[in-house]
Amino acid sequence: MCLTAHWVDEDWVLRKKITNFCQVPNRKGETIGKFVYKCLQEWGIDRILTIIVDNASSNDGAIRYLKKMLKGPHAILDCKYLHLRCNAHIINLVVKDDLEEQIDSINRIRKAVRFLSLYVTHLFMATF
Repeated sequence: MCLTAHWVDEDWVLRKKITNFCQVPNRKGETIGKFVYKCLQEWGIDRILTIIVDNASSNDGAIRYLKKMLKGPHAILDCKYLHLRCNAHIINLVVKDDLEEQIDSINRIRKAVRFLSLYVTHLFMATF
């Protein structure tokens, strides 16, 4: 698991830093949440607006765990926006799904192009 922190510093410059890169023993949401929370504590990070994750169901469990741990006076907007799904991952899933639906058409076009190129080559060779 790789955790990257993004923040705006006192000069209003957007910064980012990899805060942790580790192996998680399993894919259970609570385990992931504990690892993330431990990393946040090690870095002294106690105020978080959002955490961006992909659509894995275990991430829902991790976010539930983190919401419990981050509630209190340091919670930004009562953790209302803590869970944010990665748009790039969602777009990737949509494109893959659409391509799978189009694969038959793509394969038919490839076969037609192969046939035509062989046919044209055969005609060209027959004229000489």
